[in-house]
Amino acid sequence: MSFSITERGSVDRGRYSMAVSYNRLFKMLIDRKMMKKELCALADVSPSTMSKMGRDEMVSMEVIARICLKLNCTVDDILEILPDNSDDGIVNKVGYKS
Repeated sequence: MSFSITERGSVDRGRYSMAVSYNRLFKMLIDRKMMKKELCALADVSPSTMSKMGRDEMVSMEVIARICLKLNCTVDDILEILPDNSDDGIVNKVGYKS
């Protein structure tokens, strides 16, 4: 399967396009009174990777897994995949076209 990165963290997989949002992670950090710098040290995440997340760009699954393990949470707790609805396809509640 081939894919290409488009603007603002979007991934174009053939006819489907999606974007990722890390707002859930940043809200969790606020709720836990944790700074991004502390998360970088705790989960061994580089500042440049944290910057990518701040711009809602894709990061590796390895980084996501390390963060989830250290924060004792799931992927759904820290990120959201947002489908691009620019075409006229119908998207159901979980983001799949029907």
